[in-house]
This record gives sequence, structure tokens and C-alpha cells, in this order.
Amino acid sequence: MNFFDFLNDEQLNKLAFADLHFLRKRNDKELKEILSSWISEAHRTTPPPNSQKKYDALFLQSLERPDYDDLFLSIIRASEVRDYIYIKRNGLQKKDINPSAVNFLSRNFKVLNRLRCDNPLISKCLAVKLCQYAFIASNIGRISVNCAVFFSDMQPLEYLCSLHLRELGVTTVTAQHGLYIEYPNSDTVNVINYENHASDYFLSWGENTERLIRKYHPEAKIIICGKPNLEAFEPCENNQGILVILDQEIFRKENLELLNIATDFAKKSSLNVLVKFHPGNNRASYYKIFPTLNETFDLDPSFIIAGHTSSLLFEAQRQGAKVVQYASDVPSIDLGSKLKFTDQSSFSIAYNYAKYGTSSADISNIRYIGSESRSQYKFFFEKLIGNNDYPFFSIIVPTFNSSLTISRCINALLNQSFKDFEIIVVDGGSTDATITLLTEHYSKNPRVKIYCQKDNGIYDAMNKGTSYSKGKWLYYMGSDDELYNEGVLNEVYRRLSEGNYDFAYGSVRVVGDVKWAKDGSLYDGKFDDIKITKKNICHQAIFYSSNIASKAGMYNTKFPVCADWDVNLRVWPKSRKLYLDMTIANFFSGGTSTSGGDPEFGKAFKEKLNEFHKELEAKHE
Repeated sequence: MNFFDFLNDEQLNKLAFADLHFLRKRNDKELKEILSSWISEAHRTTPPPNSQKKYDALFLQSLERPDYDDLFLSIIRASEVRDYIYIKRNGLQKKDINPSAVNFLSRNFKVLNRLRCDNPLISKCLAVKLCQYAFIASNIGRISVNCAVFFSDMQPLEYLCSLHLRELGVTTVTAQHGLYIEYPNSDTVNVINYENHASDYFLSWGENTERLIRKYHPEAKIIICGKPNLEAFEPCENNQGILVILDQEIFRKENLELLNIATDFAKKSSLNVLVKFHPGNNRASYYKIFPTLNETFDLDPSFIIAGHTSSLLFEAQRQGAKVVQYASDVPSIDLGSKLKFTDQSSFSIAYNYAKYGTSSADISNIRYIGSESRSQYKFFFEKLIGNNDYPFFSIIVPTFNSSLTISRCINALLNQSFKDFEIIVVDGGSTDATITLLTEHYSKNPRVKIYCQKDNGIYDAMNKGTSYSKGKWLYYMGSDDELYNEGVLNEVYRRLSEGNYDFAYGSVRVVGDVKWAKDGSLYDGKFDDIKITKKNICHQAIFYSSNIASKAGMYNTKFPVCADWDVNLRVWPKSRKLYLDMTIANFFSGGTSTSGGDPEFGKAFKEKLNEFHKELEAKHE
């Protein structure tokens, strides 16, 4: 059986459309070179890893560039799906020929007979490329998943995977990756953005795209989730000049006209000009014409931002920047006549209106941004795959010869009034009665998971516990510690549910004298950017969101005493913090953190502080 047999002719034509659009613009010499290159690429395609494990979600991204990577990763994080596999197109190529890919191409190349092209070279190129997509899709279909999420199912690979996985009974979801425009009677590949939707669900930025998708797919299930990696700009009254956003290279003519107008106006008005290039722009050619251009990689709200049709222009306005739009015959979202210009004279009017006038973004383009958007994605995925079945807290307890204290520790957890948690005990090969106590008293309790394996110390055990965890929030405690009272988790849950945080911390009550606190004292209240560089917060006082924990990375086991301080220095600058004015746990002296110094951390401390301050500066810029 040929892989493509399940596709009807309309679906096959949609699958081939983007590559056909590219090939029709090439001459026969170029087509022969493309055919050779595409055959070599297809023969070197490697399938994603085939695991026996069942994942909650598969995330697939075929379009790769930094801004797309950032958007898709922000969606993955916002979803709070913990058990997933993430596949990127560039990771599916080998240096060596893959015999299974060669065989698949040979068996399925007869798809050529279904392609109706006047040029046989184009047909052969298309057949090779479609077989490459099909080889990847067939292997992705072998991965056991509850749902598949595509960065853009309008792209050929994701379109085919969506159709194939739906045939296999998998729920499919696609995300919006730009502000889509309708192109009636236009020869542009971008029509695939609304014509080729194939998934069960479409996650839209706003109502305008929702209407466009529904026009072509009345049956579509569309959920407005916004754009999670946008944050509102701080209000800015100072005008530093003009920031020009360039479009993709097919709009080179408009890019040059826009730059001419903006740079001439800036020169007459003694203003600075910055330019943000599109990833596909030929920078050298622009610098040749405009040698004094200064490039920027970020949108700066202290500049009036000028653009044409780029999504970044409308995103900047939604974030609170002042913007103006170059008007042309190219279909685009309309910012309104007062903000549009076509020449020097109208640019001056639009510029002054943007600078001194009042205007607000059309939220029908991007309904939600920042934390509001992330909440929408989280809610959608919770309903879709039952993320709410995951425990709220994962409490990770490393043990080693802990028979005298482990029962007290676990019983204090099980006696909590709040019950939505799991306890992950990671034993490093105890030689006393620890394992006996654990198995006899707790192995039948569904909240307690017990793992026994050799480790390289407490932080290695904490890393292992993190990898086993499924909770939305992570909490680490020593086997000789205990929560302060029965209401701790309930109060922490209540406070965390009131906002959008990454990192929450309180104090611990010290039991027994240690070199940095006396018996019975509370350690150590509220921290700030300076205090965290002088002393550490006890990990028994901290709750980390699983998202920030995955961003910050694991405990560095080369720091046997201060690996938790190392993590906190990494987490602190990039997290939304909540200080809990309460006692979290009783901290008993005698553990690893009270046993001595950490020379390796001391050697690295200066470098750690430099990284810490760089992170803070980047956040505040």
C-alpha cells in the first residue's frame, strides 16, 4: 500500500502547493540541481526516536528561526504539559544515507503519477519532497501520544502529519504563527496560512484571524489564546527617534521606500534611526544603499516605530509602542488613516500624530499577551489532555541512611490538610533500615513514590527526583526536615493561585544551632537583589514552578553544598517572585548544608555573580 493512498486529490494538491509555488519559478537547469539536492536530503532523513512510552503531547515545528523558536517554546511552557516530546525539522537530518529512508522513497515514489504538472522535472522534484514528508509523518505516527501540537499545520510537513495523525485517532492542534492576511487573486505562497488548516483545533491570537480561518474552514474549532511571549511595554514619554521594521525580501521595493522616507525625515529633524531587519533580508545590500544604518534586535518603545506589513509592527502597537504604517497596494492590516503615510509630507503628519496623539491597539488582532495569554493556553491544554490530573505539588525527598527521621518527615507531609501532592523519595542506596521503613509503611500509599538507586550525593538525588516529578510546583526537603504545621501546603496553594508566579519562598525555623543561625530562630525573611548575593534561601523554604525549574536547569553536582544557591542565582533574575510571609518548615541542623564549605562554588562565585548581574540588567533594559 502506498502511504499517500489515504489522501484525496484536494489534500494532495494542498500538500504540494508550497513546494510547487517555489519550483515553478525555477528554470530546468535549476530544477535538475534541486532534484539532485532533494534526493540526497531525502535519503539522509532520520526518523524521530521511537519510544515505547506514551506522551501527553507531541510538539512539531518545521519552521525554524529564532523568533519562531521563541514563540513555540513560550506556547509549550504556557501549556504546562510535562510529559511531551518536541521535534524540530532540523533534527531529522543525518550525514549518512539512511537505508530505511531510501526504501521508503522507492516504495512511495509512484505518487508521481498523481501529480499533474506540465514540467516532468517539477513532478519528480515534488514527488521526492512529498516522500520525504511522508517518511517523517509515518514514523511520527508510530509515537504514542494523546495529542499533537503543530507550530503551523499550514506548512507541508505539519499539514501531512496532522492528516495522518487524525486518521490514527490522535487529537491535533495548530498554533497561529503570524498575523495572517487574506490575499485575493494574488500569486503568493502565504495563502496556505488560511487555506491549508487541517487540525482539530486552531489556537488564534485574536478575532481577526479567527474570522479568516472560519471563512475557509467553517467547521474549525478555534480558541483565542493570544501571543504568550509578548509583554506590555512600560510607558515611555521620551522619543529617541525612529525605528524601522523591514519586511521580508519580496517587499524589497517597499522596504527601500520606507527607509528613504524615514532616514530623510530623521536627518532633517536631527533624529536617530534604527532598523530591525527581517531574517530573510540581505543586510549587505541595504547597508550599501544606507551605509549609516544602525541595526537593533529588539523593539524599543522609546522610538516611534515605522513599518509596512510586518506582524512586528502590530505586535509593537499591542504592547504599547507608538507606531506609523507605510501604505502601499500590498494587502495588510490597517492601522487607520491617521497613522499611515506614503511620502515625506504624510510621514511628518503620521509621526506627529503618533507622538502627540492618543491611539490604542486593535485587540482583535492580538487579544491576549503576557500572563493573560499564558493562562489561556494553560486552560486549553488542561481541558484537552487533563493536565489538571497532575498534582499541584511534587515534594522531593532524598534519603540515605535516614531511618531515624524519614517517618517524621513523610508523616508531616501526609498529615497536611491540602492533599493535591505527590511525594517522591529518592534513596541513594541506604544500608540501614530506611528502605524497610519506606516499603513497609508507605509503598501502598498512592501519593508516595519510592525510587532506590545509587547517586552521587544529595543534589544528584534531587535531580533524579525532578525528572520523576509531574507536579506543577516543585518543593525539595531533607529527610530530617518537616513542614511547620498541617496548613502549610494549603496556605501556599492559596497564595500561588492568586497570581502568576515562578518562584515562591518563605522562612524556615532552625532546630539546633548552625553557623549561620541559632536554634529556634527564623531564617531569613524577605530577600532582594542584593541580599540573594550575600546569603542563600534554604531550599526547604522555596517552591519552584516546574516551568522555571526546567528553564534554570538541574542542580550542578560539582557543588556539593551550594548547588541550591547556584540554582537560586540563576532563577532569581528571570522569575516572577512571591514572598510568603510565613514559616514553611522546621530545618534541622546536621545536614549537608551545615556540614562545611564548598570550595568549588567559591572558585566559581565571582563568575556566578557576573552572570546574575547581566541577567538583571537585561531584564531591566
